[in-house]
Amino acid sequence: MHQEMTKQKTLAILLTAIMIFVGASAASAATTITAWFGNYHAGFEAMVEKFNQEHTDIKIEVDFIPFSDYAQKVIGSARTNQLPDLLMLQPKQPASYGLLGYLQPMNDVVRDLQGQYSFSEQDLYYNTTDGNLWGVPWHVVPHLLYYRTDWFEEAGIEGAPTTWDEFALYAKKLTTKDRYGYVSLLADKSVGHTVHTWMAARGAETLGRDLEVIIDSPETRETLDFLANLYKDGYMYPGSVTYDMGKSRLFFVNGGAAMLNSSASFADNLAKTELSKDIGMVEIPKNGGTKNYYAFHSIAISKDCKDLDAAKEVISWMYKPENYDIYFLKGFLGNMPAERNYVASGRYWQLPNVAPFRHFLEPAMKVAQNGWFPCMAHGVNQYAALFDAQNIYQDMVLKCMVGGETTEQAASWAQQQMEDILKRK
Repeated sequence: MHQEMTKQKTLAILLTAIMIFVGASAASAATTITAWFGNYHAGFEAMVEKFNQEHTDIKIEVDFIPFSDYAQKVIGSARTNQLPDLLMLQPKQPASYGLLGYLQPMNDVVRDLQGQYSFSEQDLYYNTTDGNLWGVPWHVVPHLLYYRTDWFEEAGIEGAPTTWDEFALYAKKLTTKDRYGYVSLLADKSVGHTVHTWMAARGAETLGRDLEVIIDSPETRETLDFLANLYKDGYMYPGSVTYDMGKSRLFFVNGGAAMLNSSASFADNLAKTELSKDIGMVEIPKNGGTKNYYAFHSIAISKDCKDLDAAKEVISWMYKPENYDIYFLKGFLGNMPAERNYVASGRYWQLPNVAPFRHFLEPAMKVAQNGWFPCMAHGVNQYAALFDAQNIYQDMVLKCMVGGETTEQAASWAQQQMEDILKRK
């Protein structure tokens, strides 16, 4: 009897050892897909955790890289063939990196996804060059006008401005001894949000159809005049020339100004405050232009990807509605889904963190479908790959506001700067 029990115990130990060995072998055989994401994102982290729980053959490892370091890290890693498998990229980057040879074409991935999913023409276009798609649209971040509905009502103003003349008039009416009509974010030279927003509203472009520089145009000069006059007339907070996005948003929340243009992601901050009930969000008033400035993120597969099929499987999984839900449930309000059918199905609007603010976010979704990004209207070009050139936009405005230059001088300066950049090899 004792001998029989010993045999059974030995067999059990042996089976356990085999199971552990098999499990360890399976785990070691799992393909690891590495991914980089700019800045920490709880929604993406939650997706990765869910994927890893559901899969034994593929695992995802994600690194969150500060936005300020992201571009340089990608470029440096590309030169040493050390890119991760997947990259979450900001505007200009997919098409630019595709031109530079850092990425794998994504035409087949997008084609397969469109069997069930759809993307807007503009989102696909901005990821394309030389007939190749270099990124799959993931989320978009439109830029809008935020305004104090309660102050508008007190001033007898019905609704948000729809033209530049109305905007200037309302900014004047809403400027008092205690507040300004408008606050901007002109110290954020690395992003150029303010100038891009108003240039889009005027229809001012940087490059023409033959990729010639056309930033020194009547439309650009009118944009500069409009912003400079708001500042000089005292309807724009003077600190706008030294404020970045964070400071400008805080100034608006603290009651310093009646209007602010910023990205839809600001809705995430406002949703956490009682102030949200007194804030309206609408598209930027137009003055001859038809587009809205927006940013976007896309998923790309790098040239150094170790397992292309596994990377594509990860991307396909990410776009399944139940997984796409997690990103927006755990992420930031105002990061709008790029996938149109997902929105049309109603799933996005039913998310518990989104539903209470649907009235607030619907204008942003409308803007997201009419997006414009500078220098990419007529194809990706050398300029799009040069991130330092963003400074030119903000410097152009600051030359008018604090440098004492005329709008003609500032636009001419920007023209020369752009032409010099395009000559770089």
